Amino acid sequence: MKDIFFVNNYLTPNYIVMKKNNIDLEKVLEQISFPLILKPANLGSSIGVCVCENMNELQSAVEFAFKFDDKVIFEEYLQDFVEVNCACRNIDGVITASECEMPEKNEKYFSPLAILVTYLYIRFIQT
Repeated sequence: MKDIFFVNNYLTPNYIVMKKNNIDLEKVLEQISFPLILKPANLGSSIGVCVCENMNELQSAVEFAFKFDDKVIFEEYLQDFVEVNCACRNIDGVITASECEMPEKNEKYFSPLAILVTYLYIRFIQT
């Protein structure tokens, strides 16, 4: 999705996508400085998303994100922005979109639902 925004000249934070077997944190930090966002590439609702402010947090977040996906996105952390969420789906060639929403902002943590789902996944589903 981020590539689609980029090629269509929509503003998006700087980002790097890496696969589980090809992580290079030095390369990430050459292009994106702390604080930065790390998230699984194929999930939504802020599940598995971490804000990292140093190398220790980043290393832990990488391990955490790979519990959800084999590909992760490292992304520039933005301040003073407006976030808008919209879910899309394709069923038999018919693309539909949800209503857009503007989630409440919290300094470092994301929606309570995302935190709960992340915890339940780690605690009860992931082995």
